[in-house]
This record gives sequence, C-alpha cells and structure tokens, in this order.
Amino acid sequence: MAQDDASTNSVPYTLSSFSTRCGYTASFCVASPGSKIYSAVANGSDPQQLTSDYGNKNGTSMATPHVTGAVAVLLQRFPYLSTAQIADVLKTTATDMGAPGIDALYGWG
Repeated sequence: MAQDDASTNSVPYTLSSFSTRCGYTASFCVASPGSKIYSAVANGSDPQQLTSDYGNKNGTSMATPHVTGAVAVLLQRFPYLSTAQIADVLKTTATDMGAPGIDALYGWG
C-alpha cells in the first residue's frame, strides 16, 4: 500500500487515494511511501526505441521497493533471522499511522 508524502497533501503521510487498504490483512500489512517517488522511467512506445529518463511516479509499485529494501537491510545485518522474525521486526518497528494500534487502513503503520 502507498502513502502520500507531506508535500502531496496538507495532512502528512495520509493513505494515497489510489492505494489499497489493509482491511482483513491488517495483521500482516505495513504502509510505505508511494507518491512522488523519483524513479527511472522508460520513454516511448516502441520497445526497440525506448529511452531512459527519471521522473516522479506514484503507485504501490513505488511503495513496494521501500519495504523490500528494509527487508534486505535487515537480512544483511541479521542473516540468522527467519522470514517470520524479519516480518515481526518490520511490523513492530513501523511508525503507527491512523488509529492507535493495528488498523484496517495502515495495518501496523
């Protein structure tokens, strides 16, 4: 799921309008930035003529690498942790967003 950054909305780090909600998956859901993410982009419609550039992108595809990067850092530092333990670290160290505790919008935060 994706959050807007502080410059997108007058309320910092709100859930992006295009994002999914945690809902019944709240117990294993975390939020990460997904709006105005400066990223590599491909320009053009012909696969043989594409050029590369950079620009601001939005979406859960921009939010996912933040969580993946956090997992990579944890695995580098703590290679002996299981995937369940890594998930626990992510969830229990997330900044609580929305309603206090685990909630249907942001999950763990």
